Amino acid sequence: MTPRVARLNVAADPDEALRQALDLHRRRSFDAAERLYRSVLYAAPEHPDALHWLGVLMCATGRQEQGRALIERSIALVPSFPGFHNNYGNALLASGAFADAERAYRRCLDLDAKQPAVWCNLGICLRKACRPVEAVHAFEQALSVDVGDADGYRSLVDILEAAGKFQEVASAYEEALATLPSYEPAFEQLARLYYRAGRVEDAARIYRRWLAANPAHPVPSHMLAACTGEAVPARTADDMVRLTFDGFAESFDEVLGTLRYKTPQLICEQAEKVVDTRGGSLVVADLGCGTGLCGPLLRPWAKSLIGVDLSPRMLDKARGRGVYDQLIEAELVDWLRGQPGAFDLLLCADTLCYFGRLDDVFAASRAALKPGGRFVFSVESADAAADVSQYRLHPSGRYAHRSSSVAAELADAGLALLERRDVTLRHELGKPVEGCLFSTGV
Repeated sequence: MTPRVARLNVAADPDEALRQALDLHRRRSFDAAERLYRSVLYAAPEHPDALHWLGVLMCATGRQEQGRALIERSIALVPSFPGFHNNYGNALLASGAFADAERAYRRCLDLDAKQPAVWCNLGICLRKACRPVEAVHAFEQALSVDVGDADGYRSLVDILEAAGKFQEVASAYEEALATLPSYEPAFEQLARLYYRAGRVEDAARIYRRWLAANPAHPVPSHMLAACTGEAVPARTADDMVRLTFDGFAESFDEVLGTLRYKTPQLICEQAEKVVDTRGGSLVVADLGCGTGLCGPLLRPWAKSLIGVDLSPRMLDKARGRGVYDQLIEAELVDWLRGQPGAFDLLLCADTLCYFGRLDDVFAASRAALKPGGRFVFSVESADAAADVSQYRLHPSGRYAHRSSSVAAELADAGLALLERRDVTLRHELGKPVEGCLFSTGV
């Protein structure tokens, strides 16, 4: 049976049907796009574009073998169209067939060498195939075609950094900023590079340039304060948190794995000491839940488990774990103020490092707890710094707190300190990041 398409005679106008299908495809309405592609192919079985884009769609939705076969048919029909070979290379690269992907990209470039995106794709392929020298050449070719190609700079810098070539990386970023003076990824990555190298003054210099280029951007203003200690805000701006973690969501869990990150396990062990977890009857909120690393540990305790975070992309990752009853995009203090007496347990792992002053967090948490409720959280420790009276904003952009100050703010909020424990939260730049776990209650 011919699939029906509303208000469209596919047989009479297959190109219009294809245009609509591509629009649906771009908007990720994959089922509707696939129906239209198949409608076009029912009317015109050898339509090369319909074959090709249906193949691309099938590869993107987990049907790689069928998708590649359709792309191959489209190439056989129109072997001289470069874009077909590039997309074929992408499909092969996604399946780990590096040699075949390389051949597809090189065929595309044989047909049209002035495509910086394809040179970048080839560079990524060669890097994955552990051929870094050739990968660098491919990225340099992308830049020779388009000196303003941001992807080329980013990819070239990534591969140099992976090889430990600090000066080459710094030079590549400085060159990118000379060519693209508003290229924000170069500001961000170069400043981070200097910070990781211990060159905090150079990092501050880059943040000043970034702030001058974009005074409204939340990241350089916060990070300049972190590097200089000047005009330190009482907490991180919501826009900076959202922007940072949206950009970090895809690699978040993988990166933390390299840092020996233990906070979710440690904080849940701490919570288990002060709440009765038997029977799974607790109403629990995971504040600043991120990708949901605490969720699987909390789920057996909870009748209701809610995750709250500012980053929609982090929440998408948490949603994929399938353990939360609700995931809410919100600023945690404002959200808690609307939840009076609702929770048996509030848990906050590695989130208060984005707050300097904690009085608002503690007051809102106290109001959101049921009688006998518990609030368990972590902070980075500033106890070893003699010059810190309350909190310090580190060049990392995160706040560290003195435990005595935290205890005083808890008492002011009416939260009783039940237990405090010194721990190593993770490792960063080869050094342990020391912190404290606090168990409190009403």
